[in-house]
Amino acid sequence: MELNANPILSPDNVSESLLLCPYCNFDYLHHQEVTVFDRGEDSKSVLETRCNDGKTVSSITQGERNPSCRRDGLSIRFDCEGCGIPAELTIAQHKGRTFVAWREPFDAFKHSVCGRLLGKIGYDNDGLVLYQCVACGIECTEKDDDFDWKRQADDLVAWVDEKFKRDFNGSPISVNTKACGKAINEAKKTIETAGWSVKVEEKNNGERVLTIGIKRSLGLETR
Repeated sequence: MELNANPILSPDNVSESLLLCPYCNFDYLHHQEVTVFDRGEDSKSVLETRCNDGKTVSSITQGERNPSCRRDGLSIRFDCEGCGIPAELTIAQHKGRTFVAWREPFDAFKHSVCGRLLGKIGYDNDGLVLYQCVACGIECTEKDDDFDWKRQADDLVAWVDEKFKRDFNGSPISVNTKACGKAINEAKKTIETAGWSVKVEEKNNGERVLTIGIKRSLGLETR
């Protein structure tokens, strides 16, 4: 299945319409993460605020995920109950006009072989969520390699954030981890995007040490 970037609305009653999945046109879409991009016109930095599961995380970025190349933007992630494929609905301002479109989520799980999105299709015999690649049709669960590294990366970022709140006094902090290389690279990218410098060193016991310090006067802000 291919993503249709143009949003389709289906009339539901006199005053409302239903938003349809950009992959299968099903009308049962579950709201997930909402991201607001606050940007002064043509500013090089963007205040990115992500809201999900009762938590709000704000960081200063270069606007890589902002659907607007010059001003403010908004994205809402949806999971389709029909095909199970995630998609983001974006709203972008440009020269006084407002554009609405679908896109693939930046952090969506993708198949390690072909790089295409994985859609949720049910559960396996062990109760694990079962996913299927939209391109090659290969099935996998959340315990397979496509998911393990992502979970490790998220846990590592959360651990660094917690350690900063507890121990940061202006000097660099160090975190030991046994996460895989792919997870460390992903976590490093997230931390650096938030304005910190990250140095990675390998130890003899297989662990890696992340040393995080100030790159500029910005940081992860959770409230």
